[in-house]
Amino acid sequence: MTRADELAAELLEMGIQSMKIWPFDFAEGAVDGGDISTEDLRRAMLPFQKVREAHGDRMRLKAELHGIWGLTAAKKICAALEEIAPDWVEDPIWMDRISDVAELAASTRAPLAGGETLGGLGQLRELIQVGRIGTPIIDVTWGGGLTFAKKVATVAETFAKPVAFHDCSGPVTLAVSTHLAMACPNVVEQEITRGFYYGWYHECMDQLPPLENGFIRPPEGHGLGLSLAADILSRPDAILRTTEA
Repeated sequence: MTRADELAAELLEMGIQSMKIWPFDFAEGAVDGGDISTEDLRRAMLPFQKVREAHGDRMRLKAELHGIWGLTAAKKICAALEEIAPDWVEDPIWMDRISDVAELAASTRAPLAGGETLGGLGQLRELIQVGRIGTPIIDVTWGGGLTFAKKVATVAETFAKPVAFHDCSGPVTLAVSTHLAMACPNVVEQEITRGFYYGWYHECMDQLPPLENGFIRPPEGHGLGLSLAADILSRPDAILRTTEA
């Protein structure tokens, strides 16, 4: 909220040229999503404006709205975001409201993205075909596995749509997504949650997909190329559950 320009500088030094932030989550209206005040709208735009002023178009910007807004507020937010030319506005409303998504897409020049919380191939097809979503986003774990994610990417390709893979549901999901991304020609980005990638993800696994100069690739080795950390089951903070037939 206060140092978005500095964060962008750190990412650019790492070779990462895209960032997603969610300052609208802290607006008073986010409690019920019904509306957003002019003051909260202005305040939430400041981090995006700071990045643009400091770095111009070197950093591609994305806005995450987490599906907490209604259609009326989402239209206001998207209209405000048009000035910073975002890559996309993610989950501006709940993505299962397909007709509302279509109405929102028709009302703004800001491209929309989303779909990671949906679990049916039919839902994603409607989101693309009826909702006119710009970039479908897939979480391999939440959506229903590797085969599901590959099918969605193929459906999106038939509509000439790019796809992005989501991250935050764990290091194994990230590894699986990275492998799949290499096999899908229309995958434009593999998201990483930087705090997780350099934090607890490394505490759980022996290695992660390498991240070098802004690009990620699958880890070396058989299978997924990674294993659970050797001591993970014996750590004092480990919670073990055993199910007996």
